[in-house]
Amino acid sequence: MKCKRLIAFIFVLFIFIALSACNNESDVSTDPEDSDDSTNNQNNKLVVAMHATIPTLDPHMSVGSETHYLGRHIFETIVALDENYIAVPHLAESVDVSDDNMTYTFHLREGVKFHNGKEMKAEDVVASLNRWIERASMAYDYLGHVTFEELDEYTVGLELDRPVNGALEILAMEKQFGAIMPKEVIESAEEDGVTEFIGTGPFKFEEWKKSQYVHMKRFEDYSPVDSPPSGLSGKREALVDDLYFEIVTDSSTRLVGLQTGEYDIGIAMSYDDYEDVVNDSNLEPVMFKEGYLNFIYNKKEGIMSDSKMRQAVNAAIDSEEILLASFGSEEIFSLDPGYMGSEMANWYTDVGKEAYNQADPEKAKQLAKEAGYDGEEITIVSTREYEYWYNATIVLKQQLDEAGFNTNLEVYDMSTYQDVREDPGVMDIYITGTTLGATPSSLLPLTTGYPGWTDDDRISDALENILLAESQDDAFEYWEELQEFLWLDYLPSSIVGTYDFFSVKTDKVDGYTVFAGPNLWNTSVTE
Repeated sequence: MKCKRLIAFIFVLFIFIALSACNNESDVSTDPEDSDDSTNNQNNKLVVAMHATIPTLDPHMSVGSETHYLGRHIFETIVALDENYIAVPHLAESVDVSDDNMTYTFHLREGVKFHNGKEMKAEDVVASLNRWIERASMAYDYLGHVTFEELDEYTVGLELDRPVNGALEILAMEKQFGAIMPKEVIESAEEDGVTEFIGTGPFKFEEWKKSQYVHMKRFEDYSPVDSPPSGLSGKREALVDDLYFEIVTDSSTRLVGLQTGEYDIGIAMSYDDYEDVVNDSNLEPVMFKEGYLNFIYNKKEGIMSDSKMRQAVNAAIDSEEILLASFGSEEIFSLDPGYMGSEMANWYTDVGKEAYNQADPEKAKQLAKEAGYDGEEITIVSTREYEYWYNATIVLKQQLDEAGFNTNLEVYDMSTYQDVREDPGVMDIYITGTTLGATPSSLLPLTTGYPGWTDDDRISDALENILLAESQDDAFEYWEELQEFLWLDYLPSSIVGTYDFFSVKTDKVDGYTVFAGPNLWNTSVTE
């Protein structure tokens, strides 16, 4: 009998030790891959499968989608775009604009905390936005050499040297956005970016394991806006304790992970999988018009600096063939020559459409001959981390080769791709997606500092006239003339067409929305 009791005691002791070890391991785990789903409360963790590596988390430093997809959850702006692309107050409680549209006064919300516990004040906003205006070429091109000033603890002033239509929309732009950070973080920033990622957003930065994941946590002292969510504006609330962005560059792995429940949301999914997702009762596509597929020409130096050569390449492009190869379903893309989205009634026009989607290799050969083309190599730059970019450049290369051009396609990882496209001595054409612009002056391919380096007096003068126009009708007239010039003469890029942002959520996710990228606030996960 004593032997049996001893055996029973040893067995119970073994179970107790084993359970204690399991509990201790779960307490120290921070990596989602180390966590046991059977003991982890899925309501408190949201896992997002990202498509590409993250070059930087500093929004002032990059126009890359990856940066603003993540950065919008950590950092906020003084005004934000609503679903109609209109800028409304966000970290600012209100904005006063003078009758001549040259003086802006931003009254900040009081009591807003940074993730380090410090209250946001005017000195932080001024330091952040003055750094932003220096770093963001589009902001500088649009607003000019301006300086934000502290008027008092909770008031910031901006004085323009001329009236600017849409100045608030530039302050609310979603790419390379004017993130507000503590003054001391801005002052200690290094040349390649800030060293601390501290904002006012609903999630605070926790850990960044390069090429693996970025971990954010709910910010308990977050101060939401008291208005309904709309676009990037309105109420934001972190409904999970932990938010993980896992780097999963292979699209099939992202899909399998969604199907097995390893991931809750997949970003930039392969368009080849669209029909499979639609037919899977446990998955749901979440779509939003992302922007334009663009081939950007190097206009600073090299063979494509000749506008006649750009017209020759453009004549060979069969946009429909490229869009089908990139996106598969016609439900995802649209053939459209407009530089401004068709949703934007104040700006949309199709003038210049005769130069769009020509698919005419013989015309391309003739124009190349007129340009004096003699078989020089044309380098096209792409990446596989956006699969549809890669597919588009494969088809472009085929179309140009058939038209008699000598092309070289170079494919890089995302970080290297971004470095290469910044070097005018390396590339001739690169592919990119450009987001919808709130105004013509916010279109990246028209800015002087954006890779491709658009630099033409007629373009800058037209944009200036649009900014200074006394009425929307006058501004639209200037814009129509400019779009025609862009298509028929200068050709900064070849627009292929518009396309939808394609993300996928599981049926356990509620409240997830997209607006030029993923909005993971107001998003919850059920078991």
